[in-house]
Amino acid sequence: MDEPPVPPRRRRPAGVIVVTVLLTLTSVAAFVIAATALTSGSVPWATVPLLGETSSVIALAPVPDPVVGAAAIVVGVLVLLVAVGFFRLRPWGWTGLMLIAAVSLSINLVAVVIGTPNEGSMAIAIAAVLYANQRRIQLLFRGEQVLAFEGAKAANARTPG
Repeated sequence: MDEPPVPPRRRRPAGVIVVTVLLTLTSVAAFVIAATALTSGSVPWATVPLLGETSSVIALAPVPDPVVGAAAIVVGVLVLLVAVGFFRLRPWGWTGLMLIAAVSLSINLVAVVIGTPNEGSMAIAIAAVLYANQRRIQLLFRGEQVLAFEGAKAANARTPG
């Protein structure tokens, strides 16, 4: 009996795995902060991943713990969804990473003007954008054959003689 052809598996580059792990750790941190805010209370807004950096840009009055917990849950769920999409090489996972990096960079750029930037957060967001915008990675997320792109480079190489 003829078996249906199995589509070739796309290998995940190491960078995709590293970005996925970092996104997952960000999500776990958000869930831990949400659990702390909702159970024991007295968690400052500045501890919420991605959104907490706004406290260095805008003077916020003390935010109630349920609001901090809810914001952390929302951030955790969204970042976890992006991590799954990025790991599964879905185009929306790539777009989600770009949106997360854009939010982080926007807040940090305003913080640079004010004078209180978070250099670590900014460096991670810049590295994620630079990595995800490589031609090879973009083709991978579009579902196009990366081998065709790499083969074109090899075909353009000059042969001696």
